[in-house]
Amino acid sequence: MFGDRLILEEVCVRMDDKRRIVIPKFTGVTKGDKLAFFYTSDFKGIKAYNFADVQKAITKLYELLEKNSTTKMCQFAKTALEKLELYSAGYGVTDMQGRLTLPSCASQKINLGENNELVFVAGTIDSIEIYPNQESYIKSKQFRTNNNVNELRLVLNRKVDK
Repeated sequence: MFGDRLILEEVCVRMDDKRRIVIPKFTGVTKGDKLAFFYTSDFKGIKAYNFADVQKAITKLYELLEKNSTTKMCQFAKTALEKLELYSAGYGVTDMQGRLTLPSCASQKINLGENNELVFVAGTIDSIEIYPNQESYIKSKQFRTNNNVNELRLVLNRKVDK
């Protein structure tokens, strides 16, 4: 859920005085869809996922905790649930005009501007990424890429427990 995904399309959209943005059609989001928001790992943007998909993922993690006795699997599930809690930024429902109201706290934390300011939206296969501007998006992407490379190095250098 927190890895980088293939970007399908990106665009700047206006945010109104109620923190609403019109969701671009390329995202596949339709009227009445419920979305769950999460901060990016560097807290420079927010990602919106289908709420039902997030619920399914959480259910699977709890099932792993209940059914598995292996320490590794339990630790994986606990860590994943902690990340979900840490990065959680609220939820929203698209209205009949195809607009989505961004959570107030999340908007403030990532420095989204005031009325009629442009925000940057990137659509991925399974999420929508929202940033104050394209520069923030590029910096966030670089941070996540460097972080993923470092994590990969750590994994490759670890000895595997049997």
